[in-house]
Amino acid sequence: MTMFRFCFLLLLSGIGFSSMKINDDIKVINVYKDALKPNDKSVGVKTAWVKENDLLVLVISSSNKVRHKIPKGFDEVIDVSRKDLSLSISVKLWEESDPEMFEIRKTAKKMSVALIALRGPRLLIDAFGDMNTGKGSYGLAVAPRVEGIRGGAVISAFAYSEPYRVKIQGMKNLVRMNGMAVGIGETRFDYKTKPIKAFGKRKIKGVGSDIAVALTVY
Repeated sequence: MTMFRFCFLLLLSGIGFSSMKINDDIKVINVYKDALKPNDKSVGVKTAWVKENDLLVLVISSSNKVRHKIPKGFDEVIDVSRKDLSLSISVKLWEESDPEMFEIRKTAKKMSVALIALRGPRLLIDAFGDMNTGKGSYGLAVAPRVEGIRGGAVISAFAYSEPYRVKIQGMKNLVRMNGMAVGIGETRFDYKTKPIKAFGKRKIKGVGSDIAVALTVY
């Protein structure tokens, strides 16, 4: 039985992701994602690829209403949940004094984790989340509008109680997993962002829940 699984994704190794430019001032350094296995108790994320003041955005979704155990040093900015679904987003500016690894403890039977490392933005501008934002059997969900700043970025995240594998429209899709998706785009105006939609191609019978959130950084 695996009690603790270390998942390392290093920029220099070139595994799974290369840096992505969002605009002249912001780029995605790396993306880590994982769906915890039934016997996993926690997952460790090594941060060797980041530099001082890189922004870490931690997205956690789980299959029931729980409080996620956020690693020390992160600030939780979004926490939305109901009986069958939870989604939280936390942020942190990485410092050289930080540990090389952040441990994320499993708090639900089904749990997915994504860690986005951004270079450039240092400020959180706005953040908001909502539940059951779409209708239908293809995972349609709509992230709310949030305040943005020209030259910044908007991050959207979606979680589902059913295993929808969705694509976020009009965004760079960073994470596409069964039941969770994360995307990023540029904010080009000092104004609220447009609603951000996500949906998949596979129809799933039954009534499930969705959570859709958006946050802006600069």
